[in-house]
Amino acid sequence: MKILILLLYATAIIKTAHSQVVYCPSGAVWHYLFSPKVSGLQSNEEIRYVRDSILDGETVKVIKHTRFYVWENWVQTSNIILTVLKQTGDTIFMKNHGTQGNWQILYNFAALPGQSWRNSICEIDPFWGVPQNVANSYTVVVDSVKSVVVNNFLLKTLFVRYISNYNFPPLVEHSAQITERFGCNLFMFFYHPPGHSETHTQIDQFTNFLCYEDDTLGLKQFTNYACNSNVGIVKNPEFITGIKIYPNPVTDKLSVDFTTWTETSKGILVNCLGQIIYSFDKLNSQQEIEMKPLRTGIYYLKIQTDSGQNSFKIVKN
Repeated sequence: MKILILLLYATAIIKTAHSQVVYCPSGAVWHYLFSPKVSGLQSNEEIRYVRDSILDGETVKVIKHTRFYVWENWVQTSNIILTVLKQTGDTIFMKNHGTQGNWQILYNFAALPGQSWRNSICEIDPFWGVPQNVANSYTVVVDSVKSVVVNNFLLKTLFVRYISNYNFPPLVEHSAQITERFGCNLFMFFYHPPGHSETHTQIDQFTNFLCYEDDTLGLKQFTNYACNSNVGIVKNPEFITGIKIYPNPVTDKLSVDFTTWTETSKGILVNCLGQIIYSFDKLNSQQEIEMKPLRTGIYYLKIQTDSGQNSFKIVKN
């Protein structure tokens, strides 16, 4: 009798779960944790379903987020990124500024071992965060396929290799898992910022896929940390590569002092949405930024010098 009950239960799960698996259903939200190498502020990246829409006669899904690469040291645009998704059978397509307005395959859950798909993603200016007209290719190769049961849903998992070839060698490979509903376990958009290596001192690195939730499946946590966790936040050091930012928090004027200054130093101040508040084509060795007119909240100062780039979290009282 117990065996029969278990069989009936398993059959019910499979029957329910193996109907068309919808990627990004109502209420879908993803939380990821990123660790910076420079700024000292860990970031909790949220990707959230916004709405269904009609585009060129097709039903599409709109999601919002603030980054489009798994490694990058800055929010890439002057505002929140909107990505459009559409699903054809078991294939998920995406379109945004990084795909140059073209549909690209995000995931192909119909792919079998040995099969692959390829993307062409445009570069993002490493300082100003705007798309450029240079595309880099990324190939996703499926090595094996398995199934997992999550919250009584049977989900397919692809074990894959992301292979990226920038405008220069060598070829770079990374292993990952792509699961229905959840997507890639190493960030939904698992792409490198072109022209950078993993060891580049300025680049944020993916730390954890914290959790996923939607109205049907419910909540799935992948760590012991809360979905909105900024685990292990560390304060900005007073000096980073010869730059001193003070006072922080700030009320009136923010001072920027360089122990090593070059005439090519420049910077931008942005709000928490990535919108540029001030830009400086040339910074002095001792620079003051007027903060008094700005609203209370969190801002980010990004500075570029001959030796590299640095990002600082600024608290405005």
